[in-house]
Amino acid sequence: IEGLSEKVRPFVPKEWYSDQQYFNAVLALDAERMKRLDEAQFLMEIFFVTPKLDWNLLTQKSREDDIKLWIGKSLHVVDTSDFTHDGLEKSFRDLCEDLDIQTGQLFYALRIILTGRTKAPGLFDIMLTLGHDETVERLKRAL
Repeated sequence: IEGLSEKVRPFVPKEWYSDQQYFNAVLALDAERMKRLDEAQFLMEIFFVTPKLDWNLLTQKSREDDIKLWIGKSLHVVDTSDFTHDGLEKSFRDLCEDLDIQTGQLFYALRIILTGRTKAPGLFDIMLTLGHDETVERLKRAL
């Protein structure tokens, strides 16, 4: 990641390097999805800039009322799980079972809320990289 970090430097805002450890964590998530260096900013910006919430995209697969219910329950999961990849995954899969919905429905909604995109790194990797507080803030925007 160190070598790649220097190669993408001309393609991303310099303030992103203010926390090199965080920058490297984000880069590690996106490295395999990056085909060209000039894609770095687009792929990585979801971790540096809070994306706009696109309700049209968000409600393509589920109703707004359902999504708001799921977000409330998701906030509880984020606050009560041990906030590790495995802990989050188990807790969110359990939540889907409790809600009697498919994981894809909830995971799609969460991905859109957290990143503004349908394609992004793994959902739990996104949460861990954003951190607990930023994950909570982004989820609350959808309520």
